[in-house]
Amino acid sequence: MGIKKPCCPINGATPGIGKAAALALAQKGNDLMIVGRNEGKTLRVTEEIKRKSHNKNVSYYICDLSELQDVRRLVDRIKGDGRRIDFLINDVGARFIKHQLTREGIE
Repeated sequence: MGIKKPCCPINGATPGIGKAAALALAQKGNDLMIVGRNEGKTLRVTEEIKRKSHNKNVSYYICDLSELQDVRRLVDRIKGDGRRIDFLINDVGARFIKHQLTREGIE
């Protein structure tokens, strides 16, 4: 039995630095989970990274990380798929001019 490559979810991987990081990790053969809010965009980037990296172990999950209930569902899906998380890359940022709360009352 061979050594498994690390398994890594990465969010913020559809544009810029996050996308470049995801591609680099995939090219090294890592088991990569791309997490995004927009299914169309996330699917397109996942397929592009698979094609460019020749790594079939690139998948995606849809999740709004600003909603804790959605994060819990994501964890359940990952566990239900029998996946593990060796390390996590958070590459999401936002700038809000106006104070906002989520449906759960979180800033």
